[in-house]
Amino acid sequence: MSQNTITVIVATYNRPLMLEQALISVINQTYTSWTCLVIGDCCDGRTGDVIKKLDHPSIKYYNNPNRFGEQSGGNSIGLALADTEFVAYLNHDDIWTPDHLEKGIKCMAKGKVDFYISRAIFTKRLDESGMPILKNCHPRKRKPYKAFYKYHLYIEPVSSWILKTAAAEKVGNWSLRSQITRYPINDFFNRCVKAQLKIHFSENITCIAGIFHHVTTAAIPYDHPGNEFKILNDHYKSMLEENKSNFIQEASLRESDFKSRLTQNGKIRWDWFLNLILANPITATFYKFTGIDTYEFFRKGITRTKSNKINVSKRTGETHAIIQGDIEQAIEVAKNKI
Repeated sequence: MSQNTITVIVATYNRPLMLEQALISVINQTYTSWTCLVIGDCCDGRTGDVIKKLDHPSIKYYNNPNRFGEQSGGNSIGLALADTEFVAYLNHDDIWTPDHLEKGIKCMAKGKVDFYISRAIFTKRLDESGMPILKNCHPRKRKPYKAFYKYHLYIEPVSSWILKTAAAEKVGNWSLRSQITRYPINDFFNRCVKAQLKIHFSENITCIAGIFHHVTTAAIPYDHPGNEFKILNDHYKSMLEENKSNFIQEASLRESDFKSRLTQNGKIRWDWFLNLILANPITATFYKFTGIDTYEFFRKGITRTKSNKINVSKRTGETHAIIQGDIEQAIEVAKNKI
């Protein structure tokens, strides 16, 4: 068993510049009893170079030899390798405020919480000075059952999550996007509800996610340099608490309830009406007591393969088919190599 209290799991693929800023936000944490496992998805040498550059004894790197094409593989491998009381997830294109782990552990140390979720700030584009423009943040009050039918950003990003390791293991591995209709983060969270984990939605804003990082375009390449997060990391490291509060206060004024949208890009979403029937407060309650996901059951197979390829293309810029690995096999290989 590790002497540290918490394992930070970072699933990554060939995004070294953003990854570096994510890891710096871990190094800057006021809570220092952590181990960070960076799990590469068959990355090239640049990711390993970042780990060497940072040269931190608590950051460990394992590069999975087979490609999953998504974070579920890395998240599952990281959980299997964790030997601490708690685990936290961090996307390679998000950052934490320095008090993220401290506030989360303090809440969970009381013993009544299995799953802690902080609020996150979502940003879009950059202003003229290179700083991210605030888009919105989570509402102060959230309920676990609402995640069943809300837009997935209601519980995104996984970077805002801290769990007891035993509770996460009880829920099991993350599902691959090609295996399910829902996003893997929704699927895993719903299974946490089904497993009756004690979930606490905190009002603390301790995570910053850049929505513009998540989709590759001609203007925003996949290997985005993350200069705005470097500015924030430097800022947080030296700023006074009251200054941070001003920034957080501005973000908190942009609360969003993350409802599913009827229209998208000016067009009616044909699937919105189907989602309304399959994912609503009634079906959420039905799932809580029966474990039957009406959304997944009736939409099974409709969007899996096609949507997975589209998501991979947007997020990584790759248009070729991704060969999905086997999670259980990948975990065994990782255990034998670590």
